[in-house]
Order: sequence, then structure tokens, then C-alpha cells
Amino acid sequence: MSKGPTDFELLTRAKMLMIKEREVQAEMIGCLVAIDDRKLYCENSSLFGYLCSELHYSESCAWRRVQAVKLCRDHPVILKAIATAQIHLTGLSLLAPVITAETVDCLLQQAAGKSLRKIELLLVELRPRPEVKESIKPARLKKGGSH
Repeated sequence: MSKGPTDFELLTRAKMLMIKEREVQAEMIGCLVAIDDRKLYCENSSLFGYLCSELHYSESCAWRRVQAVKLCRDHPVILKAIATAQIHLTGLSLLAPVITAETVDCLLQQAAGKSLRKIELLLVELRPRPEVKESIKPARLKKGGSH
């Protein structure tokens, strides 16, 4: 009588499935690029609407895919990064505002394999907040009062 897969077999299978999942995800994004280019939204007015109503993605999942479609259209290297699990869609959506033709390769390299939190920290390093000068202003006193 078989007891089922060993721990090692389960862990190995999970890694293999993750690789397949990312490859399929990249293939889906590529398909969505073509659907968006041809405006094949069926009865929907946008790719986002199509993803939600026809493919039954949640709004947040649909939004990340719409962002990925826009980025992959302009920067095809991103599709390979998705397929090879270098970047996840949530991380990509965080990087979207700073990705340009000049920055895409460097950003993908810096974000490769990083968690969401580490990508957030990377963005803080890339976009430091402007220094705010400290200033103390005297409080105005009310007439007739001590404060």
C-alpha cells in the first residue's frame, strides 16, 4: 500500500508547478497584449472589464494584469522576467511608475527574486523622500488669554 509522495517529492513537485505557473502566466499576459492591441474585449469597454466579467479575475488581479500588459507591450523583456519567476505581478505593479526604457533592465535585475517588502525598500532607495526642513513657529496667543 502506497503512503503517497515523500516530503522531497512534494517539495520538488511544488517547485515544478511554480515554474509552469509562471510560464503560463507569462503566456497569458502575452495573449492579453494581443487581445488589448486588437480591442477584443467582447462586450466590455476595456481589458480590465473583460478580465473581471469574462475571465472572472478579481479587480486587484485584473488591475495587475492590465499593468503588466502595458509594461510588456513597451518592454518585452518583462515578459521573460515573469516567465522565469524573476518578478511577480505584485512587485511589477509597484515598479510600474519608475520603469522606463532606460531603467527596465536595471530594475528587473535589482528586483529579481525579491519579496514585495524588499521591492518596497528598493523603491524607497530609488525615490528618497525630499528632505523637509525643520521649522518651529511660535504659537499665536489669543487676546486676553495666557495661551
